[in-house]
Amino acid sequence: MTFKSFFAGFALCFYLILPSAYSQNSQTTFGRNRVQQKGFIWLYQRSQNFDVYFYKGGNAVAKHAIIHSEREFPRLTSLMGYAPENKIEILVYNSTYDMEQSNIGLSQEITLNGGETRLVKNKLSIPFDGSYISFEHTLTTRLSEVLLNEMMYGGSFQEILQNAYLLNLPEWYTEGLYAYLSVGWSSDMDDFMRAAVVSNRFKKASNFSKNEAMFTGQAIWNYIVEEYGVNSISNILNLTRLTRNVESAISTSLGISFDAFLKKWITYYEQAYQHSINNYVMPDDSLLIIKRNRRNKLYNHLKLNPDGNSVAYTVNYNGKYKVVIMNLETRKRKTILRGGDFTEIQEINFNIPLISWNPTGKKLAVMNLTKGKVSLFIINMETKEKIQINFPLFTNINSFNYSQDGGSIVVSAVMNGKTDIFVYTFKNQRLTQITDDSFDDLDPFFLKGSKTIIFVSNRRDYTGKYVRADYDMIENVYDLYSAEKVKWDIKLKRLTQTQGHEKNPIQGADSEIIYISDENGIESLYRLNSETGENNKMTQFDTGIKSFDFNADSGSLITIMNHRGKNKLFYWKNFTHTTEFLDIQTLRQSLLKSRAIEEENERLSTNVQDTSVTFRSDTIRNSPISSSNDPKNKPQEDTAKSSINIYDYRFESDSTASTNKNNDQNMTWNIPADNFKAPNLLSSKKPDTLINESNLKISEPYPYGLRFNLAKFVTGINFSPYHGVHGIVGVDLMDFFENHRLEAYLLLLPNARNTSYSIKYSYLVKKPDFVLQYEKVSIGYEFQNYLRNVDHYDISGYVSYPFSRSKSIKAGPHFSLFSINDPLQLDARDTARFYTGGLFTEFVCDNILNRGINLPEGVRYKTGLKTYFRDIKLYFFYFDYRHYLPVHRLVTLASRGTFGFSGGRDATNYLIGGVDSWVIPQFDNNPYVLPYPLAGYVTNFRGFNYNFRNGDKYMMGNFELRVPIARYLYNGPISSSFLYNLQITGFTDVGTAWSGSLNPFSEEQIYQRDTLGAVTGNPVTVVMITRKAPVAMGYGFGIRSLFFGYYLKLDVAWGIDSQLKREPKFHLSMGMDF
Repeated sequence: MTFKSFFAGFALCFYLILPSAYSQNSQTTFGRNRVQQKGFIWLYQRSQNFDVYFYKGGNAVAKHAIIHSEREFPRLTSLMGYAPENKIEILVYNSTYDMEQSNIGLSQEITLNGGETRLVKNKLSIPFDGSYISFEHTLTTRLSEVLLNEMMYGGSFQEILQNAYLLNLPEWYTEGLYAYLSVGWSSDMDDFMRAAVVSNRFKKASNFSKNEAMFTGQAIWNYIVEEYGVNSISNILNLTRLTRNVESAISTSLGISFDAFLKKWITYYEQAYQHSINNYVMPDDSLLIIKRNRRNKLYNHLKLNPDGNSVAYTVNYNGKYKVVIMNLETRKRKTILRGGDFTEIQEINFNIPLISWNPTGKKLAVMNLTKGKVSLFIINMETKEKIQINFPLFTNINSFNYSQDGGSIVVSAVMNGKTDIFVYTFKNQRLTQITDDSFDDLDPFFLKGSKTIIFVSNRRDYTGKYVRADYDMIENVYDLYSAEKVKWDIKLKRLTQTQGHEKNPIQGADSEIIYISDENGIESLYRLNSETGENNKMTQFDTGIKSFDFNADSGSLITIMNHRGKNKLFYWKNFTHTTEFLDIQTLRQSLLKSRAIEEENERLSTNVQDTSVTFRSDTIRNSPISSSNDPKNKPQEDTAKSSINIYDYRFESDSTASTNKNNDQNMTWNIPADNFKAPNLLSSKKPDTLINESNLKISEPYPYGLRFNLAKFVTGINFSPYHGVHGIVGVDLMDFFENHRLEAYLLLLPNARNTSYSIKYSYLVKKPDFVLQYEKVSIGYEFQNYLRNVDHYDISGYVSYPFSRSKSIKAGPHFSLFSINDPLQLDARDTARFYTGGLFTEFVCDNILNRGINLPEGVRYKTGLKTYFRDIKLYFFYFDYRHYLPVHRLVTLASRGTFGFSGGRDATNYLIGGVDSWVIPQFDNNPYVLPYPLAGYVTNFRGFNYNFRNGDKYMMGNFELRVPIARYLYNGPISSSFLYNLQITGFTDVGTAWSGSLNPFSEEQIYQRDTLGAVTGNPVTVVMITRKAPVAMGYGFGIRSLFFGYYLKLDVAWGIDSQLKREPKFHLSMGMDF
């Protein structure tokens, strides 16, 4: 072997061992995308505590965001006991689809190799989904999240480092707090807890999804405030930051052990919901038409066809959606439309797609967003023909329905930041706007036998077509309205005025309107006669009806309700109902009314101008109510009671517990036990000024200018077979919108001569993306008892074209220089230099959902080809496919299949065996390959050392059953990060590496030939043939969890090679996946 060819081979193999996809390690990167369909020209406005960014069409929403944020700011900072030092920056998007194009959060992949610290940012993104009520709740949630993150993980550089490693807050703690601060004791949480208590769910092992963890935490925070007072929130938060232990903070603040606290929490709700068992009913299980919902999918919209014998419904699972038609007689299902990708970090628009049957029942209309545009697809169910109609003026859609003759549709859509009613006529392709104001106008339909439109709105008594609404005019409750065209004018009329939220009105029999209302605390069906105004309750289930459809001709009713913690469908072929329901309210609703009456009476009695900060909500947020038997505190029966709108009552910030207890005679719930204590009424000192549009200073819009900020820094350790243990230092710089990203990393090695570093710039402004990278890697190795050094300099760039959020194709050139220092050559000019370059292409699909650390679900794969020319000539191909299948709750079966080969003049070997980031690596020496580190490693293959087999081709399969043991066995909140992320795994690895023919099972691979003799003086030649198994296998079990910011894995495995079982081998390593 010549000097040049030897080092050419070395340079080639060296390139293969770089930390990239070309080594085919199990910890390779895949990556998701954001697909930009249009450009955004950003402006921003400033107030005292916020900078709000918006673009064309978002002026009104941005102003609303500023006013609402400034009103919520004193309440949130008072409750949490923390105020930020810098302004909070809010990015307002006109729709969820626009926000899906944003690169913000794209870099937040879970790696957990340790040492990674993301700097806390006072920045949040929020889309406008068409409802200002929903927008306000989401905005408050995001504000709470920003404040908590800065409170817990901000501060000095030392505090950031310490909390990043030592403070891991459980999901129920954080998500529950955000929800509670936003909506308090909400009806959704009330529904969840009632169902959980009635089904005894907290007393048996059961896993909660993210939403269920949120409701659980929300209920815990609600109980803390109801039982211990509102100041407990700030006390617990501050103690959590100091002790870095959630259990300790709660027990110390409340003066009770954490276990006793959990028991009291469950008992509180068991007693609170005891009346549900006696006064409410649950539909029989025989009415279920979809009996299993293991993955907790969300069923959202459903429509019975005009004959009532089939139903179309939509289902969404974390961003992936489909439209299904079910025959109600045979229960056969057929999917007619599917789309979307798993989404974790960004908002998901669960409201789309929308569906509606043509009155003939032969066509199904589907409204969806395609490439940022609202489109209507009309599908002929017989011919499968599809007609598409685009609505370019709309930025979002909320609901739509056909007219009785099928000649038009009525639509609730967003245009110019406002949600209004429109009518589209198919014959003349004309779009007519019915309402034009800042109120939320939702769920429209045509009343039978007329052109009157029924819809829901929060406009109170503002019934003019054109109303210039300000922030305080927008009500926080929805009522039913009608819109009727009289000559050239539109007349609006209010049909209901209740203390509940109305939604989803549909046509009943004749002039009847059937709708959902939570007037008594649980979303139930009501029937309104549009002519007489008579209103009756139709159902009294113990869980809320989220959506429904009713066929008046056949009497068929179908609903979506919570059933044992899951979203499920119930169907009545002939629904009968009675109007003789008792007016029974839930505990939450009773307390809500009682509090509103008490505060109104207090305000009227003091006759003092109310200057408190107004918080509109349908929930008990931070000032709970008490009930006692003191008759002197009972509210008076007067006209004030009937005129009070309990959804517009006032909250006071900076509350302190009061000893005043009141009892409302109108409470209809019964206290089931003597030891059940209703919450204490909280009072407070009111602020001096009312935050409103007149005294809130908002700047003029300014154009956004490009600026970079430090987003992340890395200081940690890692292990590799080339450098051993080494340190890593790195930083990430990004602009405000994360469209420009600059990454720089430095490897800290004992030998400064082998310093390695890389610099990478990503341009992600629009489709396609551009990436440019420069890196220098140095490795020292021993050859013929001399220490040699190889320096590799590489410049590469590629274009990445995203097809969707999960799929992309990459292509680009690369250029490299290998400088190899040979101490045997006396002249430094004899240092070998090899120049090479080539092309690279790769297709990536990454469509997974992370249900927890190292608990993905879905599919990810990639395949690529890379070529080299000039001094080094070769090509190599690789394919890596991974599938993560939920088995039971969070138990996951992870599978991986990978193979690859190299060819050309300088084709090199792949070395299989061992694991990534092996803390104490071990190697097998093989005389048929160049000495280490002259080849690329293929991992993970447990039970064997690095390089137990090698060749220019490889294939491998990994199979792993992951059981998050603590979360699987224990249903309560788990505050320990180690226990929460603890997994027990069983695994099997199979594979091989070989050279020669493409078939690894050929005789050439099965029978190994060794020639003995044929040396000087010995004419005898002996050929020894040894049979070996073409494929080796390793199996075993392990544990893994998060420890001080590092994801550590300990595996014990037994290797089987050629039917010989090896001694057990231990692998201690870092990093996730296999």
